[in-house]
Amino acid sequence: LAQGRAMTAFHLLMTKCARRVSPGELKLPLALSAEDGRRLHKVAKSVALYNLLNEGVVSSAVCLLELCSLETEMLRVDVQAAKRIYEHNAQKGGEDVDRPRAAAASVIELFLSFPDIEDATHRTPEA
Repeated sequence: LAQGRAMTAFHLLMTKCARRVSPGELKLPLALSAEDGRRLHKVAKSVALYNLLNEGVVSSAVCLLELCSLETEMLRVDVQAAKRIYEHNAQKGGEDVDRPRAAAASVIELFLSFPDIEDATHRTPEA
């Protein structure tokens, strides 16, 4: 996933899922358990944020979640917000060569500290 290869990651995930079910029972979209969905979302979020400036990797993380029919809006918004905060902090640094690295580290740490996604696909809207 960190190499921008969503389909390779999806194939690996399908292979692991196929081992858990009887032959012929594996259907698309993958029916991941709520816990597996949360873990996959956490991994995708981490990969996307650590590769914040690499559009291919971020797109790959989002694509993998979409292939698994998981919610992607929160990740897409978080990445865009983190990127803008990073750019703002990096510009404030002036000539300091370590400033962009420090800005990236602080933004990544901030966004990774946010609570993980709940099972948003199964939430019922409140009236």
